Amino acid sequence: MLLETGQLTDDLLGQILKRVAEVCKLWFTLEGLTRRSLTLLRLSFLRQQCFFRPTVCQVAAAFRNCSRFRSVGEGLVVDNDAVEAIGRLCTRLSYLNLKYAEISDNGLRLLAQGRCSKTLNTLVLAQCYDITDSGFCHLQNLQCLEELDLESCGYRTGVTDSGVIAAVSGNRSRKKLNLGRLTNVSDQSIVFVAGNCPNLEILDLSGSYVTGAGVRAFSGHRCLQSLDLRMCSEFRLSDIEHMVLGCQSLKSIVLSNMIKETIPESLSRIVKFADELWL
Repeated sequence: MLLETGQLTDDLLGQILKRVAEVCKLWFTLEGLTRRSLTLLRLSFLRQQCFFRPTVCQVAAAFRNCSRFRSVGEGLVVDNDAVEAIGRLCTRLSYLNLKYAEISDNGLRLLAQGRCSKTLNTLVLAQCYDITDSGFCHLQNLQCLEELDLESCGYRTGVTDSGVIAAVSGNRSRKKLNLGRLTNVSDQSIVFVAGNCPNLEILDLSGSYVTGAGVRAFSGHRCLQSLDLRMCSEFRLSDIEHMVLGCQSLKSIVLSNMIKETIPESLSRIVKFADELWL
């Protein structure tokens, strides 16, 4: 015989909900032992499914075997404590996306000192506005890091060349680097990247103040395949042509539609134009 919830006593209904919550928490624990990739969009979803709302720290503890961790979405507070827990508990982590995280230099230090520092391959710090030049120094501890996204990182603190140089120093295995919209960064950083990242394949400089000197620095680079120069205007196509002639590995250069110069035939095969929209 089926009963409607209105026919149940308060005590019995309470016991049923308690048992359901226990089952959901058990599922949460077991799922954490096997899941290898986790994207947190809303912790409120877990509250709806599990009858409790874990913190990011609790999620890191439960899903410590994850190799990919991405936390973006409404209602998420990814702060220094959360990053410290991720770095300490997630021992197999290879991909970490902290876009918009509310972390400071200390959070980056805790992450770099964590156990994941020996496994982390990709780190996204885009729009982490409170990190300074000093915080970037801690990235040197991430010796396995091949992909680093620093787009608009340190926007409030005004990250400079010294921070970028510190971030890429000591690791010559870097393959992908995003320095987009770091408006206080100059050719000094770009020239350093060209000379100290010999395995770099993808570079995003969109919205930066790179000039012809910075572009020409990659002439002779043996691995660079893709270069994004949208929203950059302090160079001429002759600088691009000089770089392309010396960088035989290059397959794609993205420029803004606002460039009015006629594209030389030598560049037509690799130059692409795009709208100045941030995707």
